[in-house]
Formats: sequence, structure tokens, C-alpha cells
Amino acid sequence: MKKVLSFILVLSLLISMVIVTTAQAADTNKFVVFTTNWIVKDNARIDEYKKIIKEKFGKDLEIINPPFAEAAEKLNIMLASGEQIDVIWKSTPGDMLMLAEKDLLYPLEDMLKASTTLTPDQWSGWDYLNPVIYDGHVYALPLMKASAYIPTINKAWLDKLGLPIPKTFAELETTLRAFKEAKLAGDATIPLAHQWSYCDHVASFLGMFGLPGPNVYMENGKRVHPWLTAEAAQGLTWLQNMYKEGIMDSEFPTAQEEPMRQKVISGMVGLFFDWAGSNYDMNAKAKEQGTLCNMVAMPALAAIEGKPAYITGNTICMWMVPKTAADPQASFDLISYWYSKEGAEKFSLTEGYDYKVVDGKKIGDPVNGNFVVDVSKTGTLVKALESTGLDATQESIDGAAVMDAQIIFPSPLPGIGDVQDIARPLVLRCITGELTVQAFQDELRTELLAKGLID
Repeated sequence: MKKVLSFILVLSLLISMVIVTTAQAADTNKFVVFTTNWIVKDNARIDEYKKIIKEKFGKDLEIINPPFAEAAEKLNIMLASGEQIDVIWKSTPGDMLMLAEKDLLYPLEDMLKASTTLTPDQWSGWDYLNPVIYDGHVYALPLMKASAYIPTINKAWLDKLGLPIPKTFAELETTLRAFKEAKLAGDATIPLAHQWSYCDHVASFLGMFGLPGPNVYMENGKRVHPWLTAEAAQGLTWLQNMYKEGIMDSEFPTAQEEPMRQKVISGMVGLFFDWAGSNYDMNAKAKEQGTLCNMVAMPALAAIEGKPAYITGNTICMWMVPKTAADPQASFDLISYWYSKEGAEKFSLTEGYDYKVVDGKKIGDPVNGNFVVDVSKTGTLVKALESTGLDATQESIDGAAVMDAQIIFPSPLPGIGDVQDIARPLVLRCITGELTVQAFQDELRTELLAKGLID
């Protein structure tokens, strides 16, 4: 027994030494930035970014930008092994919460209070800190205000069929069935689609049934999951029927962002959930290609009388500093620089990349974008960008108005990762008809209770 204990002690010391060695090996002469998306892929532009950072901070810039579907796993592996990452870009409070729960992030409130750049008169993020606070600490610096996927409908299809934009849920159902019958894209016609199949995206549909999102939240002092309600049963039954009738995208369980967007641009999709303003780029491309596509924002329509429809918020784009950062203060200073007037102009305001001039207006270009800000969208919290004279597209204005009027964003509770890992495969099996709605709810409830995730 003593030999076993001695072996365990030695092994523990060796592991500790490896961790310490890894931490000590961090290179203070470079910034390692991990970003899941929204980053320029043009090598010349990235070289330009590197030059700016070298001149400003005397450090090299290394960017890690894995495919979105692989990013979470890669990030977890890197952080667990102690690899240097100085700044992390993520898009939801749920992402932040999962990292904060594991004690992988550096608290930022003291540096924020001492900052001369991120002051209330220069940065609107002070009004959006609640969703990025965990256990009393601020773990992220928001870049955009709360956002979500909104319904966009193909007005080119409506015009072709002589139909108005639906104003009631019943009219929406009639319109979707008309899209299916008309086969405006032949056998490839997709009346109803989303760009991903994650829980947040399923929640986009269920928001029309008055459900606030895909996560456990507090209600009357108890932890509850919205997909275990009678309203959820109605919504899931509707999704099952849409899928069975061939109205909902048959590839929804495996949908991927870029291929789906290409289908929209090609005039194959009738109703699509997308970011407010992102339809600008797709519409412009469709016009160039001469396809039957003109996506316009529309409100989420209430499916249940007397129960409001929601646009379920899931995103507040943000920067975080992990504990594997070589110098947390330097990481904070880098983010602060991006939010400053000088940094915003150098990283986010290059004509031909971040914006283009259309009819004399500076319009943000969502094709390129970058890892500082997507200026095609309304709602940036960086006041240096708000005052630059960039013009929001009409798509952005219309989309933001729809979103702001209906968005709901309950603060997620700890365990969000476990909840979604349990719910996602079950809800996809339900939508495709493999599970009945009752069986889905029974199994979801059983697994959440077994994990102690609901009361």
C-alpha cells in the first residue's frame, strides 16, 4: 500500500512539474489568439495585422482559427494541456460559463475598473456585463449587444406567388405549404431551414411557441427546462409534422452554415433563420447570380393564442482571457486596444475588407469581416466604431428592429454544456420522428434529473 501511495505521490509531482513547466514555457513575446469564426482569411490582411501588433506591442501575433465544428474540442484540449492562449473569442454567455465553471478563465473586473480605455463614455459594454458574470466575477468583455437568429423570408418567392409577408402563424403555415407545392427551386425546394442543428437553432423555431430558449433557467425558485412544457410539446409536434411533410429541410439534423447559406443564395430556401443583417450579403450575391432570392426580416409569429412569440437570444460576442495567457494584463491591453479609436480604425475600417462604398455610403462587408468586429451588424458596443460614419444596411436596420422587439435572453445556469449535450441528440431524434414527443420529454426529464440539472 505504501508503494502505491508513493507512486501516486511521485506521479502527482511529475504532473505538477509538467503543468508548471508548460506555464513557464509561455512566450511573452507573442499573442496567441483563439477565434472560432469572424476572422479575415486573407493572408495579406493577416500579415498587416501582425505588423500593427508588432509595432504597437513589440509582440508577434499568432492566430488559431479552427473550423467551427471542431473549435470547442480543440479549445478544451489546448486549455487542459496548458498550451498558451492569450485571448479567446467566443459568441455566447453559455460558452463563457462552461469555461468559467472549469476555472479556465481570468477574472477581469479589477483591470476593467482601472482601464482608461474601456470607460463608460468610450465603451457601451458596461450595460451588458450581467450575462458575462459568474460567481461574482467578470470573465469576458462583450463586443456586441445581445443578438439572436431572426426569421427571414424569401420575398422573391412571395412575389412570384403573389403572396404577402405572413402576419399570423396560420398564414405562415399556409405560405410554407405554398412554397412546397410551387417547387420554385424544383425538387431541391426547401420551404423552411436553419443553418445549424444545435440546441440554440432548434430554439429559434420553438420561440414561436413562447419558449425562452434551450437552457435551464430559474422560475419560481426552481431550475426548469423549457422543453419539458406543454407549449414545447406543441412546438415539437409542429416541427415533426413539418419534417414529415418535407417542408422543413430534410438535412436539418446535419445542416452546416456555409452550405446552407449557399442554398439560400441559390434561391432554394423559403424561410431561413439568420443573424440580423446577414441577409444583405446573401441578397447581394443572389442578385449578381440572378437567382430567385431576396431575404427580408419578419417577426417571429405567435403559434399559441395569448402567448407571445420570442426571438431566443443566444449570442453576446465577447473576448476572454484564459489562465494559460502568458501575461493576463497584456491580453487585456490587447482587447482594449481593439476597442480604442486607433485599434478600431486599423483593424476594422479598411475599405475593401471591412466595408465597401455603395451609392456613396460606407457599408460594412460581412463577407470579409474580421476578428474584431463585424461592422455590417448594428449593435456594436465599441463607441469608436459607432462614430466612424459607417452606414448600416437596410437589412441590418430591419433585422435589428425585429430582433430588439422580440428578443428574450434568460441568464443560463451552470451546467449548460451538460444540458445541451443531453438535449441535442434527443431533440433531433424527436424532430425526425424517431422519438415521440412524449418519449423525448420523458427521456430528457429523466436524464436531467439524474444529473441534478433540474429540480
